[in-house]
Amino acid sequence: MKINLFYSVVCLAVGIVFYACKGPQGDIGPAGSAGAKGDVGAVGIKGDGGVAGAKGDPGAAKVVYTAWKSMVLDGRVIPFEGDYLFFSNANKTEPAFTKEAIDQGVLLTYLKVNSRVLAQNSTTDYVLQEAITTNANVLSYYKIPGRTQNRLEDYQATQVFYDNTARRENFFDPGLYFFRRVNFSTGAFVPELQNLTNDQCKALVKDMPQYRHVVIYGSTKGRLAAIDLNNYAAVKAAFNIAD
Repeated sequence: MKINLFYSVVCLAVGIVFYACKGPQGDIGPAGSAGAKGDVGAVGIKGDGGVAGAKGDPGAAKVVYTAWKSMVLDGRVIPFEGDYLFFSNANKTEPAFTKEAIDQGVLLTYLKVNSRVLAQNSTTDYVLQEAITTNANVLSYYKIPGRTQNRLEDYQATQVFYDNTARRENFFDPGLYFFRRVNFSTGAFVPELQNLTNDQCKALVKDMPQYRHVVIYGSTKGRLAAIDLNNYAAVKAAFNIAD
């Protein structure tokens, strides 16, 4: 019992001493200063821009054209009561009018004819002047054989034409009227023409009128809109068409 009492007294004394030695809890110290902000890394050098590519050329048009052709006039010959003759070509094949041309191309047919115009500085004399047109029905003139003057009545007209069915795949069928009268199928007969044979009539128009086909592929509508397709000289210059 003495031992337990002694042990209790010792523990109490130690506790008092320990408590007496521990001071009060101190205040929270101030926050430490923030560290210095690190330096931002250097910006890299901007690379040079790429070189712009060259502007592409507009898509070039593919142009196919025939030679100038005189009408052969070796097909049908139909006389109309002696007033006039109708001539056609026996060979109606046209290689320029392919299926691709019909489906995708722009088809142009030009007729070259002789116009009858007043001679320069004259009010009575006429001359023949070449003209090129896209009209599908046009007159072409020639000098009446044996005539020595150049009056209006010294020239006679023929008529060359084709219709909407005359141009199709691998096919072209123009026709020509040869008139024996002054005013086509009316008026007085032209004496020099009345008794000519069919071959003699054809010989008078063997070189004129003529026709030529031009087929344009792959050109934009905008480019074509800037060209007068009825003007043969403009089309010839635009697409470097050779005569």
